[in-house]
Amino acid sequence: MVRLIIATLSLLVLVGSIRVYGEPMVGGEAELLPESVFPRLDAALRQSLDYSFRMVEESFRQEEARGEAEARASGLYPSVSGNFRYLARLEERDDRERRRRDTQPQAGLMVRQPLYHWGALRAESRVGRIRQAIAEHNRAEAYRLLALEIRGQFLDLVVRAKELEVAAYEHELAEQELRRGERLLEREEIAQEEVRELRLNAEEHQLRKERREAEYRLAERDFSRVVGVEVTEDTGIPAGVPYLGVEASDEPSRFRELIRKDGRYLPRMDAARKRVDEAESRRDAERSRVRPQLNLVAGVTQDQVAVFDRGDIDRTVGFAGLEVTWNLFDGYEARGRRAAANARRRMEEQRRNREEREWAAEVERLESTLGFLQRELNLAEDRLVLERERLERDERALEAGRISSREMSLARIEYMQRELAATERRAEYLMGFAEFLSEAGFDPVMDYYRERARRRGKDVE
Repeated sequence: MVRLIIATLSLLVLVGSIRVYGEPMVGGEAELLPESVFPRLDAALRQSLDYSFRMVEESFRQEEARGEAEARASGLYPSVSGNFRYLARLEERDDRERRRRDTQPQAGLMVRQPLYHWGALRAESRVGRIRQAIAEHNRAEAYRLLALEIRGQFLDLVVRAKELEVAAYEHELAEQELRRGERLLEREEIAQEEVRELRLNAEEHQLRKERREAEYRLAERDFSRVVGVEVTEDTGIPAGVPYLGVEASDEPSRFRELIRKDGRYLPRMDAARKRVDEAESRRDAERSRVRPQLNLVAGVTQDQVAVFDRGDIDRTVGFAGLEVTWNLFDGYEARGRRAAANARRRMEEQRRNREEREWAAEVERLESTLGFLQRELNLAEDRLVLERERLERDERALEAGRISSREMSLARIEYMQRELAATERRAEYLMGFAEFLSEAGFDPVMDYYRERARRRGKDVE
């Protein structure tokens, strides 16, 4: 309730001091992003990289890909294996009268270093590194989409805060009308039915206000869940979007030069290209399955041997040399794997081409949508100017005594409704511009992401 009272008072101050259309509070291409208008949103975007549950999950996927990359590269390095057996042995020989029962320990240690596997081991290691890069690109894409969602939810909160102000003011006016009607009823100047109508109207406005409050609290909770940081009273969600200074002559085509410059970062497209590279490396690895593989081996074994009339003698044997393994026939497994790898490569190329075409079409669609949003915004701003002029005329008429305070309050409601409509159009334009820049690959929030990636030593390849 305290918040609503403060919001209502701030609204009255805002109505009396709003800037005239044509005096931009925010201007310039770089300031048309929501976080440029609302610094609190910029802080939320940065916090979400560390605290959002979605990004925490993506970090785990990164760690998983890093571990898999290390495992896939293990074939390039020497492997050491050992064994130990302790056997109970029963020996029966023709040159002895009775069976011999004894125990025999056996141990061995072997080192194997792959020498030549027709490039299969390096291809497997390359697959691991590529998957690690794909995981990084996927995390970057997840953050890009998360940033858009956070922007949308923040702007929704801003609009809902404005709706709360309007609902609170309308409820206050309805309560004033009810009290006025009750006084008139006491003087028997109006009928009981009129007071009942005023009471129902006040209850409807109270219900509307309470519903707006509940919806705002739910939106706050959703915003906190997505960001990963609790929204409190001190968060500073503003009620309304300031004038953006987007002129009617400004067309989205003026941003085309912006998106054609160097520096575009499209993690989704980069991941698609990496998947083609992964498929090629897998194909290279499968080609060597039926070819001979050369390894360097060395080791030592220790056991016991039985010598006539001397009992068991410990024996230690060391060895080193070359090992050739050749899978001569595997039931056509290698042929099937090669066919699958070739099909996978063609599929990934097709997928990459499809995503590139879809990306170009989506950028074109967002650019067209931005043009319509801009025209709708300009119309809403023009209507707000007209309503502001009417409100100023009514204020002068109130001072001159030509209209009543009740008529002035109704005029303020009309202006607040028009201001709410302008706030909605401004929020839609800000979101549309953010989506356009983000999809085109020039979202400034991704610069922050890449800087953080460089600082933690995980550059995006």
